[in-house]
Amino acid sequence: TYFGRRTNQLDIETASKAYADLITQYPNHDLNNEWRKKKASALRQQNQDDEAIVTLGKILDENQTEWEIAQLEIGNILMSTSPQRFTVATNHYKAVIDKIQTKERKDEALLNYGICLLKTNQGIDAIRVFQNLIQGSKNEQIITDSFQFLASCFEKEKNMKESIKLLEESLKKYPQQKNQLFLHKECVRLYHLLSDFESAIKHLNIVYKETTDPNSQAEALFQLAGYD
Repeated sequence: TYFGRRTNQLDIETASKAYADLITQYPNHDLNNEWRKKKASALRQQNQDDEAIVTLGKILDENQTEWEIAQLEIGNILMSTSPQRFTVATNHYKAVIDKIQTKERKDEALLNYGICLLKTNQGIDAIRVFQNLIQGSKNEQIITDSFQFLASCFEKEKNMKESIKLLEESLKKYPQQKNQLFLHKECVRLYHLLSDFESAIKHLNIVYKETTDPNSQAEALFQLAGYD
């Protein structure tokens, strides 16, 4: 109840303590792992990320599903803390990926692992991870995200043409993807850097026509005017 309310810091602290008591008093209860996840969530809301990681880390692999979910959440915490701990997250994912059995969760872990590799300047390894996901995953969101981050890898290597090629391939194969307008904007930016203004205008026109946000539409119109 306290955790559900979350009206103030005291409620969250009370909920965290209540979950801790339940975990200790009923170690064999069917809901013990669920309590650990709830406690970790409460700790995160108190900016106690390290304690949340410790709590999740105690979810044993005796329950494979709960363990996999906990490992993904630990990785997410490491990637989102301030400052972000991509090196630690890289090592975490590297240690657990082969133990994750569920295809969808393994793909999610691999995607995050690739992002961590990219963020820690291990571009060659990141490229390999994203390419494998594009070829092997059945999850459209994982595939399109892999295209996007693979393009970022090549941009980081100053290969703008390959980056654009990947973005446009993603748009061609998955035209209704969630990030389609962002990818078009990225193409505009990269084509502009290559001084290919005709191609930049083509993508910018798509942004102008497809966006439903008035501010984005106004921004696109302003950019188009700049090419006249």
